[in-house]
Amino acid sequence: MDKHTLLRVLIAQGLGRVAMPEQRTEAEAEALRSIGARPARHGGKEGIEVDGMFIEASDTRPDAIVASGAEDDLVEGTVADQCSDCGRVVYLAPSSQRVRQRYGDVPVLCIPCVLRREGWQQV
Repeated sequence: MDKHTLLRVLIAQGLGRVAMPEQRTEAEAEALRSIGARPARHGGKEGIEVDGMFIEASDTRPDAIVASGAEDDLVEGTVADQCSDCGRVVYLAPSSQRVRQRYGDVPVLCIPCVLRREGWQQV
């Protein structure tokens, strides 16, 4: 998978995987549409599809919350937080905030730190 595709999938996971569709705000749904994510069903499960990859919607405890440091195009209700690995300022959309409240011990990671954890050397 190339870096561009991985970034899109990570963003989609951040907005899509950890929040059930009915928990997303319209702004979050629009953000998903803007990166090419579409609602999908696979094996009777709901989720989204981005670049041919199915990401199941889930409210189970995630390994991490992936957050962007980009200040442009923030959805309404977004708040600033910090990356658990490097301390960089990142922004949590409302659905990610709900996950953070529910699972307080889940690390919040910026995209460069996720890429480092996934083995990308130059970020």
